[in-house]
Amino acid sequence: MSNNFLTQQWNQRGLTINNGIIPEEYSCHIIHPEINSFFNNLTINLNELNDTFPLDEFDFYDPEDDANNEGLYQYAIAVFTRWIKEGKNNKITISGFERKDLVYTPYDCYHETSWRFRHHRLRKLRGEQQYLDNSFFYLHQDDLKINPIEHKPYYRYIDSPTGKFFDLDEGEWVYISIPFNGNGELNDKTEGILNQADLLNIPVIIDCSLLPLAKGFNINLNRPCIKELIFPIGNSIGMQKSRVCLRISNYSDKENVGADGATAGVPPIQLLNNEANSFVSPTELLLATKVLKTFSIDYMHNACKKHQLTICQELELIPTSCVNICMIPDDSLWWADKKMKKLYDKEKYASNDLYPRVDISHAITQKLKEEYHE
Repeated sequence: MSNNFLTQQWNQRGLTINNGIIPEEYSCHIIHPEINSFFNNLTINLNELNDTFPLDEFDFYDPEDDANNEGLYQYAIAVFTRWIKEGKNNKITISGFERKDLVYTPYDCYHETSWRFRHHRLRKLRGEQQYLDNSFFYLHQDDLKINPIEHKPYYRYIDSPTGKFFDLDEGEWVYISIPFNGNGELNDKTEGILNQADLLNIPVIIDCSLLPLAKGFNINLNRPCIKELIFPIGNSIGMQKSRVCLRISNYSDKENVGADGATAGVPPIQLLNNEANSFVSPTELLLATKVLKTFSIDYMHNACKKHQLTICQELELIPTSCVNICMIPDDSLWWADKKMKKLYDKEKYASNDLYPRVDISHAITQKLKEEYHE
């Protein structure tokens, strides 16, 4: 593999080290033509929007229960929950969570969580979702000018550039992605973070956005510290035209405080999802149920794994458990070539400086569309 070939592939395949900010010229998500085609050819009966749906197709159905039919909203939640549980590639235990809400995207969850814990400091690992670095969640712009970049009062990295671990403290909350955005695996610090959070009663949010693209994860998320799990569809299953996200939570009444922090209140997502209304439009819910019942949570990984391995072999990258993420080896030409190092350094900063990752989503999309030419 020559220097010129590597530079050409970076541009032609839309490669990026990005982990949260989408570049304009490429999508950082795999677009699966079969799922897109299914979605484009869907026909729906608008009468279904107001129908009730039988629950006898689900394993939790009780034939002696009088309430064996539900409206579209609860039916969509049941379909989404089964979609997660029936996956064969990963084993994620979520039985201990009581409340389920549907929203459009993970960003709806990020926004409410940032508001909910606005008086707490966010802790996260380097390599995590860059979107949460945005300061407008926490402080007025004038307050930022006096604070050095590594000592922002509204968030602090759990790890340092040298790998040192900074303990959690009371008055903080934690964001963790499983699989980990930084390297497509289960981060080796995750178990220690969860143990410390359990001990100190620190709330933890788990983002499972990458799970449909991954294989080999076996983790029990029924822990006291974990307050919220995020499971989106759309980008993660190769379809961008319709997005729905399941938010599973275990917040206590005490944690559902009003805007003044003193009186009881209802947070936005819960407020917008009630017996009369839902956060997500009925049409989106109906479309989502049809897609989820046709394509399993394992579909994307199984369809794309061979392409990931081929691309990694061609570009001398290391494949990870997530098909869209590859790692750069220590002795790679990537580090020796000046042009490539400049391209890489252009996108590197504190949020991803520990993980030499490459997102190959656009290249896999080319493979799926048979547009990947040597």
